[in-house]
Amino acid sequence: MKRSLFRITFLLLAAFGVVSCNPARKLASGEYLLVKNTLSVDKNKPSPDEFTGFIKQVPNHKTFGLYFNLRVYNMAKPGKRDSKFKRWLRNTIGEPPVILDTTLHDNSVKMMRQYLDNHGYFNSQVSREFEYKPKRKKVKVHYSIHAAEPYFIRTVKYNIPDPEIYKIVSGGLSASKIKTNVIYNTDDIDAERERLTRALLNEGYFYFSKEYISFEVDSALNSHKLDLTLSIANPVVRLAEFPDSLAPGKHVQYLVNRVYVNTNYSVRSNETLPADTVCVVIPHRRKDRPPKVYYFIYHGKLKIRPKSVTQSVYIDAGWNYAVNDVERTFRQLSAIRMFRYVNILFNEVPDSTRKLIDCSILLTRAPLQAFSVDVVTTNTGGELGLSTGLIYENKNLLRGAEVFKIRVNGAVEIQKLNFGSKTDPALKKLPFFNTIEYGIETGIAFNRFLIPIPQERFSKSFRPRTSINTGYNYQKRPDYTRYIVKGSFAYEWNESDYKSHIFTPFEVNMVKIFPDSTFSAKIEALQDRILKNSYKDHLITALKYSYIYNTQQLNKVSDFIYFRTDAELAGLLFWAYSYAKGEPGSYSVSDIPYSQYARLYTDFRFYHMFDAKNTLVCRAAAGIGFPLNKFNTLPFEKSFYMGGANSMRGWRLKTLGPGAYKSVDTTLLQFDRTGDIGLEANLEYRFPIYKILNGAIFLDAGNIWLRKKSDNFKNAEFNVQKFLGQVALDGGLGARLNFGFFVVRLDGAVVLKDPAMPEKQRWMWDNSNRLLVIGNLGIGYPF
Repeated sequence: MKRSLFRITFLLLAAFGVVSCNPARKLASGEYLLVKNTLSVDKNKPSPDEFTGFIKQVPNHKTFGLYFNLRVYNMAKPGKRDSKFKRWLRNTIGEPPVILDTTLHDNSVKMMRQYLDNHGYFNSQVSREFEYKPKRKKVKVHYSIHAAEPYFIRTVKYNIPDPEIYKIVSGGLSASKIKTNVIYNTDDIDAERERLTRALLNEGYFYFSKEYISFEVDSALNSHKLDLTLSIANPVVRLAEFPDSLAPGKHVQYLVNRVYVNTNYSVRSNETLPADTVCVVIPHRRKDRPPKVYYFIYHGKLKIRPKSVTQSVYIDAGWNYAVNDVERTFRQLSAIRMFRYVNILFNEVPDSTRKLIDCSILLTRAPLQAFSVDVVTTNTGGELGLSTGLIYENKNLLRGAEVFKIRVNGAVEIQKLNFGSKTDPALKKLPFFNTIEYGIETGIAFNRFLIPIPQERFSKSFRPRTSINTGYNYQKRPDYTRYIVKGSFAYEWNESDYKSHIFTPFEVNMVKIFPDSTFSAKIEALQDRILKNSYKDHLITALKYSYIYNTQQLNKVSDFIYFRTDAELAGLLFWAYSYAKGEPGSYSVSDIPYSQYARLYTDFRFYHMFDAKNTLVCRAAAGIGFPLNKFNTLPFEKSFYMGGANSMRGWRLKTLGPGAYKSVDTTLLQFDRTGDIGLEANLEYRFPIYKILNGAIFLDAGNIWLRKKSDNFKNAEFNVQKFLGQVALDGGLGARLNFGFFVVRLDGAVVLKDPAMPEKQRWMWDNSNRLLVIGNLGIGYPF
């Protein structure tokens, strides 16, 4: 009790000190607290923002204009008495004072001058002045930059004695990073050096490095223009007849002689176990090209089919060494999950008449089989639950690097009761929970297309994949029992590093539902076709296509775009079957009605990376579905909905909309709200708080609508003239625990605009009873 009282008293005193004390009062004689840096550039050329990163000493952080963290640090100094609580304050909340260090500011001036020289502003003037306030022990630092007139590049000349290299360089001038009539910039010089080095490495010059490339600058023109001379020196070699003498040599192109692949490499087995070698010949996809030859090295038994590996190898014997092929091979092989490590080595072939190198691809296998158990707490629209799953995985099931996975899962959840339904006796045995769910899912993924066409006919850059998935799920809820059987067959491939495609020629989803009598009676009494179809047996067979464009580059902090569009057409298979049987009016199979519809959905996201930890995400999504033939509604699973942890976070899951609809029957609120049209936009700023704790500020806008008027859902249809006024709006704050491999997210949102309210009461400030915070718990980012 005394300890708690002490801590409370200490915090109150600290709070008082935060707003009353001079944060520099405890500094020693001659020490000054740095409170501000200012920077001015004549005519704002170059921009002042380009120099702020060179200032090596910055003032203490301010919170609402106050040195809160610094003052907490001062209040928690050891003094006569120290404690764990004080140390915690100093190390977590507190921030030590930034005491002026003139050496750091002198170094900042030197770096600014160097930056100006590197960017063509030669002989510029940079100065700094200190503005001291001795009585308050504070100081401000003023930086002044007078940029000289910049130098422009007039001409670029080339000094390349090797004619073969000169031919390669001159043939790629259109891609040069150095342009004439632009300001001289060493960043462009370095970029050009990197570009030329890579170009020559891709032409077989295995031993070439950027150290051979140099630039000479001639600025003695007295017109603020300069000439550049790019030189590529020849290597220096020892003379065979005079080993102690050096002489200019020549850059040499290397051909790949043989490609060796070790699919189960380890240092131990490679040195102690006898190895076998098998030669594998793969026909080229172009008939005018010679076949590709690989030598597989293995110990004991070759446990993977060679073609499963060669489809990911871009390095070919008989062709020039190319660094691009090496990097693509490394990426492709690293994506095969049965390999833990990938290493690619090259060795020069001795005593050969031509310059040849052998390639060795060393693949270290990962454990092929794995078991895992996961236990997850769920929060679906405020309905708590607990799920667990047993997972088995085999990463080389059929000796082709196929990944086979089987998952057995079970879950319990608290669900809201509809229409006064009585809890099933079987569910009463579970404390708190009134829903049971269990199921099994299996799937296998192939690193190739499962079609009767040789894989060599396809470009390796496609990275083709085929996936087959099946599943069975049983759900026991207070209102009904439901059985779900599903399966899919899909092809995936990459058009480029940024573009990918998914084609699903077959997907089936069959739902069998057994509602209780009370639930069925209420559904029938409502006379609403949407609700009726949502809780009836149905069968969906769909054909789907997805296009994905993603410019994100791993391990690189830069802006990127994500775009995905999904197109789906359902019911064609059974419709054609009905016509073939001479029953064109039949819309059921084994007395289970099947669905016919067309559906389109797009999702666009833009990620602006201020730095590695601060990100602004903008998202826009839209979707529409059309029932076909005599079907009046979309299947429940394919309808659009809003609300919950990953959508409109100011509403519970599936409780927003449709349109401006407001229920007059309180029982109807128990149903999930779905629509034929969905529009949504999100804006979220993510920022760090402390270590793994991150924060977010977000704004969500969107709603769902019906395509046609409904007697049971007034003002729910989409109207071009009215839909903007029916867009819902919410905003809030979020906290995220980022553990690296996954993120735990808690978002709190309030409704800013509710389209279900009368038009003059839709905004939050027009209704004082709308300040309810909706919490959402999720795993991973919402988008």
